[in-house]
Amino acid sequence: MLLGPIAGVDGLYSTCGFNSNGIALAPAAGKFIAEWIVDGAPSADVTPLDVRRFAMTQTADAYMRERVTEIPGYSCRLHVPGDDYETARHIRRSPVHAELASAGAHFASVAGWERPLWITVSAGKRPWIDCVDAEAGAASSDVLVVDRSADMKVVLVGPDIDTWLKARVAMRAPVSSSLANVVAFPGEHGEIAALGRSLPWDGGRLLTVGPEQETRLTDWMRKSRLPYGIQTMNVTSGWALFELIGPGWPAAVLALTLTTGVATPVNLIEVCWAGAVQIRVIADPIHASALLLLPADAAVYVWRRLLSTGTHGGLRVGGHYAQEALRIARGIPRFGQEATLGTRVTEILGPDPEACSGAIAAATHVAPIHRTPRMFAAFSSPARLPGFGSRDSIVHGDRTVGEVTSRVWLPGWAETLLLAHLNAEPPSLASLEMVADGRRWPLLPRRTTWQSGSNEPSVVG
Repeated sequence: MLLGPIAGVDGLYSTCGFNSNGIALAPAAGKFIAEWIVDGAPSADVTPLDVRRFAMTQTADAYMRERVTEIPGYSCRLHVPGDDYETARHIRRSPVHAELASAGAHFASVAGWERPLWITVSAGKRPWIDCVDAEAGAASSDVLVVDRSADMKVVLVGPDIDTWLKARVAMRAPVSSSLANVVAFPGEHGEIAALGRSLPWDGGRLLTVGPEQETRLTDWMRKSRLPYGIQTMNVTSGWALFELIGPGWPAAVLALTLTTGVATPVNLIEVCWAGAVQIRVIADPIHASALLLLPADAAVYVWRRLLSTGTHGGLRVGGHYAQEALRIARGIPRFGQEATLGTRVTEILGPDPEACSGAIAAATHVAPIHRTPRMFAAFSSPARLPGFGSRDSIVHGDRTVGEVTSRVWLPGWAETLLLAHLNAEPPSLASLEMVADGRRWPLLPRRTTWQSGSNEPSVVG
């Protein structure tokens, strides 16, 4: 279905795309859209059906005519990790797409972009889970480099930009900090409209979100009514973005820039030279990583230089699946999983008034909550359920008290790690169980980088 507010237009809602199921689905869809219009939010979390999940590129007639021929068959068959559509592909590609393809990248399409999921490094075509395990292991012991050029990147510059942002968004760290922050962009009714990062930039901030949130952030910017003097620029296509993850990233940056004695860029943005190209290096302690921003037309040059200088130090190329595993291990929420249109900012960031005050103030009318308030929690479990999963029930005795939003287990891991939404006041975090694979599994609460605020995250793997 295509439900909800249409981006770019106030007061226009969509209720279509039922694919011949309209008679059966009409009662629920009608109820949800009526609640959306009257209350500002539906009584169920319908984020997977929100029309804003699509990017502008996907609205072109040529794209839809090609893709629609594959949709019925694709939707009705069983899938394995990495399955994706074959039509309407290779519309938007990273500047280093060819480099990744030659390295063995397995791609999937997202918002028209080709995003690498994992890198197959042997002629024997190792199972995807082994590749992801090796990539996550590199991020634990050395350094993993992932191309994130498909992320949407918007520059905001102007006077008092930090003051304006503090009044509009909710951040994991103080808005005035030059650290890379996890940012919740609030909707008009107190919901999380998008989730991304806020990075320091020359005279302003750089906002980034995953490509699947492109329409959401664009519409949030439109509705935010930027004050006079603050200017925005979408630099997604003009700037490449590489992320170095793991304890070896400072050494990789030093090798790339051929500098010695330079302080690790933690409290400020470092402008360095990688050969003949000027790059920006921004440390992100929450993700235990560094972001490299550079002109797209020099991306291949810097990429090759990075790999040639880093291969002897344990640097490895990885993809989106490894990043997902590391995100879950560090307890960092993701839009569409832990953060959705049915999630309040306080449910993800906690009741910290400093972190959430801007988001609460920005909500013009807080929609009624049609359910029990929830809390965000992280657990480990002795269950070894290969790969990724979600939607498993969390129980206390004979009562369901929550749901798994993300979980992962890789071959090199001793336990399954998971994130969950729980009822606001569960009986005891130490006595909960997960129902998965036909049985109950004990859960052990764990503190994460996200919850503790530590700059020294520990990654299992």
